[in-house]
Amino acid sequence: MPPESTAEDEQKAMERERVILREAGTITARTALLWSAVGIAVLIAVIHAMRASLVSADELFHGGGLHWDHALMPSVLFGLLGAAFGALLGWRMTSSSGLTGVLAWRIGAMAIAFFVLAGGVTSLFIFSGTVPVTLWLSLFAMTLAALGTMSIFTTWAA
Repeated sequence: MPPESTAEDEQKAMERERVILREAGTITARTALLWSAVGIAVLIAVIHAMRASLVSADELFHGGGLHWDHALMPSVLFGLLGAAFGALLGWRMTSSSGLTGVLAWRIGAMAIAFFVLAGGVTSLFIFSGTVPVTLWLSLFAMTLAALGTMSIFTTWAA
């Protein structure tokens, strides 16, 4: 017959679970920070390389005409970049610590917010005049795509 668990045993088990969860959260946050830094470096390179495309798309966006849909192509490209970043981030976070659920999603969402904020601040320095509206739309599309694919790994795959 197994020994009966006491309130003290249950308290110790709960404390162990808290310590394990805290450690998994720390590992997940460290992984998210590392991959955010890598993503920011790639994002800065992409924004710098697409300067001319973003400016011409902005002219199409404001000029109207028959080809207004071409102004959305940078947003599609940034959306694909965001989807790839979100999937990479979610995969690395969950595989490094095994943490899934709301806590992992919150850590990933903060990393994505940091990623997009760095892209927005960088764009203020890359563009000499005003920042094109299409870049802000592209960063928004990138955020939605990154959150969606990161959610697949952190919450839906749990």
